[in-house]
Amino acid sequence: MQHPSPFSSLAQEYDQWFELHPDLFAAELACLQGLIPPFETAVEVGVGTGRFAQALGIPLGLDLETAMLTLAHNRGITCHQSAAEQLPWRAEHFDLVLMVTLLCFVANPALVLAEANRVLRPHGHLLLAFLNPESQAGEALQAGATQSPFYQKAKFLFPQEVLQLLTQAGFNWVKANHCLKGNAAEPGFLQVQTGLGPGLFTAVLATKFPDPPRTAIG
Repeated sequence: MQHPSPFSSLAQEYDQWFELHPDLFAAELACLQGLIPPFETAVEVGVGTGRFAQALGIPLGLDLETAMLTLAHNRGITCHQSAAEQLPWRAEHFDLVLMVTLLCFVANPALVLAEANRVLRPHGHLLLAFLNPESQAGEALQAGATQSPFYQKAKFLFPQEVLQLLTQAGFNWVKANHCLKGNAAEPGFLQVQTGLGPGLFTAVLATKFPDPPRTAIG
């Protein structure tokens, strides 16, 4: 018998994390806000409960879990239920696709990124956030993953793996931010820093080809 996803059965508990850790959410949000470009049409793929989409002014969201979408809908997000590997929109529909900590939970990250590329207009943007397993907090997260209903099956991707997947999917990665560096007791843990680095929460802005490939990030 297949057990329900914790993102469905524990949606309220998942959403409560943001209430219990407003400083962490604020740091993650600032990490994204420092990169988000102007847009007219945008969607968050893996919208969850809609916290980031609402805060960033993204009116449209997609997720697989009904319970998550209910909470996102209550935050004013127009919701679609579908897998990230099969987006229900025509090609070249959006200026911006947002994905926040989604890749570690999907079976085929390459296909998810290819779908994001498909629905983006030429020179459109992908704003992608992931949890960095090379960071100090990332190592702790992995060590305790078996005790977490949400992270038991997560497959964390290293920064270079993420950048390689982006390139293979037809994106130029152009700049990044990171935060949650070190441990929570250290000064500067919440500070957003530019570029790739040793923070748990890393956000990368990428553009759809045909821009010339970039070889450095900053």
